[in-house]
Amino acid sequence: MATDRLEIDLERFDRWLRRLVDDHPGALVTHRDEPGGAATTVTWPDGGAECRRFDLDPLMLVLIRGGDRRLGTHVLADPRLEALTGLPRRELPDLPDPSAHVLAVALRRARTVWVRFTTSTRPVEHGRRDGG
Repeated sequence: MATDRLEIDLERFDRWLRRLVDDHPGALVTHRDEPGGAATTVTWPDGGAECRRFDLDPLMLVLIRGGDRRLGTHVLADPRLEALTGLPRRELPDLPDPSAHVLAVALRRARTVWVRFTTSTRPVEHGRRDGG
């Protein structure tokens, strides 16, 4: 059984989800709110998908962490940064050293819906695969 993840732009997610359900007749779709976002689960006889949306604050007050997790944890432990501990977070472990371009890509990726598949066969891809 394979597990794979896609990152789908929030603006495209509803259309992508409708297509996924159309590709799997009898699929069951459930939605639930979670702290910092929402989850949509789609199940069909031989697999399924867990879709997690990360809701950003209207002022974009969000903490996007990437790269060296241990260093990030150490920096955030500083008492002067205590106000950041309650912000919604998204981890991007494959994020390279920051530049203006890298930060713009990180913000775009933080707004995507992360879809994790667990299925015996790979569904038709309608998004961006990890590392792609």
